[in-house]
Parts: sequence; C-alpha cells; structure tokens
Amino acid sequence: LKTGEKNVSLKILLNTEDCTDGMIQIDQQEIAINSELAKTVGYAHAETKVYDFNGDGKEEIALVISGGASGAFQAVQVFGNTDGKWNEIKIPSVIYDQLPKFVKKQQKELGIKIEDSVNYYRTVSFEKEKIFISYQILSETGTESVGEVKKELSYYSDKKQFVLGDTLVIP
Repeated sequence: LKTGEKNVSLKILLNTEDCTDGMIQIDQQEIAINSELAKTVGYAHAETKVYDFNGDGKEEIALVISGGASGAFQAVQVFGNTDGKWNEIKIPSVIYDQLPKFVKKQQKELGIKIEDSVNYYRTVSFEKEKIFISYQILSETGTESVGEVKKELSYYSDKKQFVLGDTLVIP
C-alpha cells in the first residue's frame, strides 16, 4: 500500500476463536480493529483507501470492511501517522447503531413506520477526500428502498477525530 511517497505493509490479523478480536498491522505496528469492524471481518471483504482525510497534508488509511450476504453492511476505520506511529482516528460510534436517530427522523418525515429490529444497509463511500456513510430508507415492509440518508464524516481538528457532518436525503 502506498501512502505519499512511502510503501507500507498492511495485514489484517484475526483470532479464529473470536472474530471481535481483530488487529490491523501497518508496517510492524499492530492496532486493534474496532469491535464493529471486527464483528464483520470474519465474513467480509476488506478494502483500503488512501487519502488526506483530515487535511494535515499527509495521507491516512481507511479500512472498509464489507459483510453480510450482499456485502451491503459496511464499516470503516481510519488510521493516521503521527511522528512515525500509526493511530486510529476516532469515528462517531452512532454510525454503527442498528437504526441511527438521523435515519429514524427521515423515515418519520416520510411517514414510514418500521420496526427497530430490521437491519439497515449501511455503505461507505468516498468522494475525493471525504468519507460518507449511507443508509437505505426502507419501505414499511422492509424490502424496498424508498430513499437514502447520506451522512458526511467531517474531521474536527480540535478534538482530532471525525464528527457527523451534513445530512443529505436522496429520494
């Protein structure tokens, strides 16, 4: 994997006894994979994206894990390098809620009632150096997509973490 002018070695390490115990190894440094990502690693396809997500002039690594039978349940974790050490850049855990409040709000505005127990498709996409988390708004039967809620992850430099940014509703 190439970040800037440097090639880095990247491996995903799994505990076959416990899929929530995953590690990512960047060069020789091991970092725990967050628990939501680790839950899907055992059933998933991993993909990396390299961009300057936080605007510091250096590229970070985004690890995207796709799980579920359709691969439509995705999770993301971002790693940045400071003074030669790789660290996780925190992402709001609310994006991993089964039914985030901002998705419920959009469904309510559309007049759609659905049980909280229904799983939602969560996908991760990138546009230039921005990360977006999207959720399908499902019909009352839970089988038909009637729209999409797209949330931008914005980097907040004072706290050195990502925060939920703008919401876009796509009918």
